[in-house]
Amino acid sequence: PPLVQILETGSPKAKEDSATIIGNLCNHSEDIRACVESADAVPALLWLLKNGSDNGKEIASKTLNHLIHKSDTGTIRSAANDAVETMIKILSSPKEETQATSASALAGLFHCRKDLRETHIAVKTLWSVMKLIDVQSDRILMEASCCLAAIFLSVKQNKEVAAVGRDALAPLVSLASSTVLECRPINQAISDTINRSGAVLALAGLLEAADGDASATSEVLDALVLLSRSKVSSGHTKAPWTALAENPHTILPLVSCVADAVPALQDKAIEVLSRLCLDQHDVVGGLVSEIPGCISSAARRVIGSNLLKVKVGGCALLVCAAKEHCQKQIEILSDSSLYIQLIHSLVGMINTANLPSENGDGESIADIKISRHSKENSSDTEMVPHTAVISGNMIPLWLLAVFARHDDKTRAEILEAGAVQMLTEKISQNAFLYVGEEDNTAWVCALLLALLFQEREVNRSNSASHSIPVLSNLLRSDEPAYRYFAAQALASLVSNGSRGTLLAVANSGAATGLISLLGCANVDIADLLELSEEFMLVPNPDETTLERLFRVDDIRKDLVLLSWHWVF
Repeated sequence: PPLVQILETGSPKAKEDSATIIGNLCNHSEDIRACVESADAVPALLWLLKNGSDNGKEIASKTLNHLIHKSDTGTIRSAANDAVETMIKILSSPKEETQATSASALAGLFHCRKDLRETHIAVKTLWSVMKLIDVQSDRILMEASCCLAAIFLSVKQNKEVAAVGRDALAPLVSLASSTVLECRPINQAISDTINRSGAVLALAGLLEAADGDASATSEVLDALVLLSRSKVSSGHTKAPWTALAENPHTILPLVSCVADAVPALQDKAIEVLSRLCLDQHDVVGGLVSEIPGCISSAARRVIGSNLLKVKVGGCALLVCAAKEHCQKQIEILSDSSLYIQLIHSLVGMINTANLPSENGDGESIADIKISRHSKENSSDTEMVPHTAVISGNMIPLWLLAVFARHDDKTRAEILEAGAVQMLTEKISQNAFLYVGEEDNTAWVCALLLALLFQEREVNRSNSASHSIPVLSNLLRSDEPAYRYFAAQALASLVSNGSRGTLLAVANSGAATGLISLLGCANVDIADLLELSEEFMLVPNPDETTLERLFRVDDIRKDLVLLSWHWVF
């Protein structure tokens, strides 16, 4: 009571100090919170919220949140109920600062209180907050968007909110789109404003509320696509679209669009989702596998789209889904008569996927990335190997490798599509680019060749013979991943090839590069050993290849001499 008396009759500074102490106490103990509420502190806090200084309003806002945060909604106490009703009324105040502070207080309240979000109070607040979207004040826009984002967290559970929320769609989309279009690239200040406003989460909530409505879905996806293309050139501010990665519940409506929407909307959803495959590949992959029709729809867009970003983005979704559900994915694609078409489409992308951007629009497919490891298994202090992230033009090749690991029929189909020759040419073009440069796909190409060369039918082809000098040359690269998977491809060749194949490998000079790999410490190639296990390849391809070559009398003598020369 003494603190409440000071809150009612003290000086402005004393009222602010009293409100701060009351807030801390309310957060500390439920008994104290109930006592403060019964002592009529709410009217005094509301007076401070309406009439105090900027600092006083901020303090009153936080204290009211502490006070109402744990109030029982089922029998919501009259003081708490009056506080919410009053804060809603204050949204119509002629003072911008008061409106913004009240919207901020309500945002915090609805963010914490799922039960309140599902009551009519949320609908009443929504009506009032929507009126603030059209004002010119950046502060009000930001706090109003935050409040909408909080209310929309339960848009699926509160049908009234979903119905009313559609009226907020156009102004929110307009706000997000105009901001992005006027600022390309978005600078740090603009990104910070968008992040603090909660606009991205509000749009995600509206997408869920759209519930298949094509017009509403299209408008939301347009805004999310624009935001997903944003980059922050400096500072520590996150790009706005990362809010989706940090809130996995927002991913489900996007995956549903890929499964059920028309192709134009599927493409937009794929573009947004593909940006989430780096941080949330497990969530994306799980949902793509679980939602009926999503795998088939993504495959159809890879096959049918003329946009490289959509094709690679669709591949990224399928890669994420295949990590834990590869057999299920292949069965779904086979049952839909899409599997063979998809393989041929992926092979066709070998020569085109190295383009840095499409149609000169400046949007590089290199922004599409997939982490091979879960965030839980990664440490910020660990050195991340170059092979830990599959990006851009590597993704279609990686998906082919995942499929090639599956069975001999798949490998034969990839061969029939002309993949070996294309892969060999691609390695020739990029063999001495370092990992991290514009086209760093040589190691994935060699990995895929290693899988294909496990089939004797493949090894008999002219294209396999033509790959031998190219792989031998790749063994001279400075990049460990390039050398290791070149050795893997040669190991597969000599293990499944004829005597002529072994002679061709020996005559290519590959032995020198293979001998240089002997004795590498496992700790230095731990990521490569992990990959060899993942794709069921031999762990020591250098030893395997040399051992096979030593079995041929015509080759053994030359190898012995070469070994002595290498040692001495």
